[in-house]
Amino acid sequence: GIRCGTGRSSLGHPYPGGWSKQLMFVSQCQRLSSNSRWWKTLQDHGVTFDPRLFEENHDVDSAKTKLSLDYVASLVPSLIHGSSVYLVKSGGHVERVLALITKYVKAFELDARLAPQKFVEFLLSCPSGEKDDIR
Repeated sequence: GIRCGTGRSSLGHPYPGGWSKQLMFVSQCQRLSSNSRWWKTLQDHGVTFDPRLFEENHDVDSAKTKLSLDYVASLVPSLIHGSSVYLVKSGGHVERVLALITKYVKAFELDARLAPQKFVEFLLSCPSGEKDDIR
């Protein structure tokens, strides 16, 4: 038989794909868990998004990975706007918006400069005319 988690048969012979496939599965579950927390945050802040575009590929040079990261990065301005509206309604501080988007950028391993750059762009842009706009 197969020993659970060892990747070897009871005779000691390697079992193809044993533990490495389980580790890959655990990694996929962890990514899905992290993504789902961010999907909830995006949804709570009124950001429209497509969860399918968050898919990752382990090949760093993959065009699909680049497309996914570009999509994740493209949501930063919407998250800033949505979280700032939420912030005003809840009586919070502006720094919490920057803290949230910094965590988002870090979670998806985007360029760390993206969060402050987009936050400053948001603050310097014209107000939208909405009642709860912090600009």
